[in-house]
Amino acid sequence: MKSRFIPPAVLLLSILSLWILEVFGVLPSVNSLVDTVSSWISQRGYIAVAGVALLENLVGFGSYFPGSIPLLGVMATTAGRPSDALATFLSIYSGQVSGLVISYCLGFVGFGRAVRASHLEGSAPSRIAGLVLLFGHPHSAAATAYLLGSKRFGFEAIVLIVSACFVWSGFWAALMYFGLGPIFREIGWDYLGVGFAIGWIGFEYASYLKHRRSKSPRSTDH
Repeated sequence: MKSRFIPPAVLLLSILSLWILEVFGVLPSVNSLVDTVSSWISQRGYIAVAGVALLENLVGFGSYFPGSIPLLGVMATTAGRPSDALATFLSIYSGQVSGLVISYCLGFVGFGRAVRASHLEGSAPSRIAGLVLLFGHPHSAAATAYLLGSKRFGFEAIVLIVSACFVWSGFWAALMYFGLGPIFREIGWDYLGVGFAIGWIGFEYASYLKHRRSKSPRSTDH
């Protein structure tokens, strides 16, 4: 039962490790990376856009890698040019889906063997809606894909990832295209990954306690 804590603990430690490496100068600072990534996108075009979107949606790594800021900026520059906007959107979406599927596979391959397979089919609509909401930002999206993999959700999880990613990618692309993106920029997004991991650990602990209580012998009156 205690193995349920390993996936969220690995996620939390990976994020904290990347932050520590950045603080001590082992990894480039996020601010310098933003300039590097922006330059890379301007030189390589759509291929770079897809690559940055993929890295931004890798579980753990995306909490350090500042891909969303340059990507939102690129999308904003397409305002008034529908064909460029569509090409940029498709590049971002393809990279996001690739990163999320990799995150799912990391959870499935790394921890799936220790967990009984789960299924989304027949789940309550509120549960599905909650999962879709978690795909609203790359950090929580990657963590959610990783969670689904670690819980051994099957092909329906991939369908959910692809569908939710399309909805949210379209939402953010529309915001930037119509000039509404600055309203939502940098509202403490950097801590989403850590918050997700801590919340996941808390959920698993509550489930663990509930399981223990259900297995303990009930007291009887004499």
